Amino acid sequence: MSETTLLALQHIACEPPAAFEDELRSRGLDLERAELDEGDVLPDWREFAGLIVMGGPMGAYEEGAHPWLVEEKAAIAAAARAGHPVWGVCLGAQLLAHELGAPVGPHPEGYHEFGYYELFPTDAGRADIPAGLRVTQSHYHGFGMPAGATLLARSELYPIPLEVCVADTQAGMGYMIAQCLSNAMNQRNLTQNVTAVVTTVLVDPNDPAFQDPNKAIGPGLTEAQAETHRTKDGWQIRDEGKGRFRRVVPSPLPRKIIEMPAIESLIVGGQIVVCCGGGGIPVAVDSNGRVRGVAAVIDKDRTTGLLARHLQAPTLVILTAVEYACINFGKPDEQRLEQITADEAEKYLNANQFGAGSMRPKIEAGIEFVRNSPHAEATAIIAHVNHFAAALDGKSGTRIMRG
Repeated sequence: MSETTLLALQHIACEPPAAFEDELRSRGLDLERAELDEGDVLPDWREFAGLIVMGGPMGAYEEGAHPWLVEEKAAIAAAARAGHPVWGVCLGAQLLAHELGAPVGPHPEGYHEFGYYELFPTDAGRADIPAGLRVTQSHYHGFGMPAGATLLARSELYPIPLEVCVADTQAGMGYMIAQCLSNAMNQRNLTQNVTAVVTTVLVDPNDPAFQDPNKAIGPGLTEAQAETHRTKDGWQIRDEGKGRFRRVVPSPLPRKIIEMPAIESLIVGGQIVVCCGGGGIPVAVDSNGRVRGVAAVIDKDRTTGLLARHLQAPTLVILTAVEYACINFGKPDEQRLEQITADEAEKYLNANQFGAGSMRPKIEAGIEFVRNSPHAEATAIIAHVNHFAAALDGKSGTRIMRG
């Protein structure tokens, strides 16, 4: 038996050992490959230091469609029971689990696991698996743990990663907004096209927000649910009081809208553009220079302000559920603000007159917009969604001017 050569069992051309092979060779090991789907003869596993069983599009129990699975599964079972090293990847892990007696098959609720997922090491795996490791996963079938096996790490069970959830929501709502707006314009014989752009927004991975997650997302949780997600999934949890808990995530500042050139080109071409939904899909550049999604939610008002500044728009309108921004909100001396300068708005900010999760980011976005606009008369308007036209005419809403 060779003590330095491993055998890789491959099931489809597009899923070779690739980076695994590179890593093994960097460690002075060799790799021999058998492409079983192409008719290669299965070598004797006892002649190799270990097996690497790769992925593939077939199921672990589809011997009828892929007869070579019968011999491969027998070899995997024999090697595993003999204590020979066997490493299963995707389909390979399912084959290994199946031969060790664990259940393998689709999720009972039909979930698919697809995206970038963070692995959470268990106590047994913490010494060898770094925390925060993100891997690409694409699975329809899963498997149970074989008897006597040790779990080293796990990811959430078929969840949508947070940034993918933002992307899904942004694309779905963008489609609906564009369609509704197009239909409304067609009824008025307006022929301008409406285009929704799935938009990614760059954030700084060193943003202080990552050390202080405070953006509540998702449904309310019971204490038991919250504790389960905290311990098993690594969620940050906030106690909302009265037995209600919420997941909280970072809300970093938007630094750059990645699709900005495309958005500008569409606008120059006469399109109405729907973009930056939900604050944009948060991404950051890692230490290797690669763009990665991050588990965060960017404040939509700040991204809107950034978009308006890039476009050098003379007016920024932020629509919300109230007609005016107010000071002493909800008190007997409540006062609505019809027109204020950026300096006055900042004074009210410093006096904590605006709620952190509601009006404050809108005021902050308005201040940044008018102070950084090339237009001397730049105006930021905060108004009720039903009073958009009146706000543009100066008959409703809070207007922030330079000064």
